[in-house]
Amino acid sequence: MDHRALGYSYDTMCTIGVALDRTGSMLGLTPDPMTGMGNVSKWEAAKQGVSALLQDCEAAYESNEAYVAAGIKTFRSLPGNQFVPVFAGSPYGLVKSGGAYSQAAFDAAIGAQLPGGGTPLADALSDTFSTLVQPP
Repeated sequence: MDHRALGYSYDTMCTIGVALDRTGSMLGLTPDPMTGMGNVSKWEAAKQGVSALLQDCEAAYESNEAYVAAGIKTFRSLPGNQFVPVFAGSPYGLVKSGGAYSQAAFDAAIGAQLPGGGTPLADALSDTFSTLVQPP
């Protein structure tokens, strides 16, 4: 039943791996991307962006346009590199409303996290590709 195990993929199935910067640089301010008014921290803007992406993935699923397998990790170095999955259990799964990999699940899981530390960007991108994008 697992078509991926047979080497098949379909154009209606997308895979998204998100490496969410959780470093100290995310404490800086940026214009609010949702309202265009006032400033929010870069961390808040990034969380809003990922949340909106998941909402779009849910809409694609609901309309039978696409099935999106997604995983999200935060990255930073404190002092060693930390690549932490946002979702509990498997680091990736099918994005659908009310599921374990949904906008609501992301918003709940990411809410208490705060930025800090350094930026291991190249390692974060490599880790995200090998653990979130390639496996699905």
